[in-house]
Amino acid sequence: MLKRQKDLLRAVTSELRRTFAGTVDPNGVAHRGDLDRELERLGISPDGTITPIDALPNPSAPERRARYVAEATLSALPAAERATARAELVERAAYSWINRLLALRAMEARGLVEETLRANPDYEGLSEALFVLRQTRPEQAAGPDAGWWAVVADACRAHTAALPGLFDLDDPGAALRPSVP
Repeated sequence: MLKRQKDLLRAVTSELRRTFAGTVDPNGVAHRGDLDRELERLGISPDGTITPIDALPNPSAPERRARYVAEATLSALPAAERATARAELVERAAYSWINRLLALRAMEARGLVEETLRANPDYEGLSEALFVLRQTRPEQAAGPDAGWWAVVADACRAHTAALPGLFDLDDPGAALRPSVP
């Protein structure tokens, strides 16, 4: 790989990591990532305190699964260890999603798979897969993500046989997912 490509990949990966997992700036101020906020929204506070799932307003099936995985991971631990274990859960999910999204985009760029993520002006600035989904299965595009999760899930299902360690939707390490891919 050329140095220019390595530098670009490093920059993209670093930005995705900051977005998904968060970061600490040079002044020591923590900036929470999307997955950290999602986990708290699902009732798992930063210190590892677990709010009963009944307190959550209408969690979706993927949200219930992410919550179950987090609760199963943390509930067996003493309270003093939960914050660290929670941070590890967020980090693992962040890198799982970074790897998936980068792999999809790389395969797409090399013409190995149909357009899944890349915005295309021929499709009103949407990816081809998202455009087709909105035309053929509009009910899956009606949620707050506007269909992106259905597109990513379809792509993962399509490639899980060839790359099961990367695209398996049942992987507990990726049960926690970003608010929008």
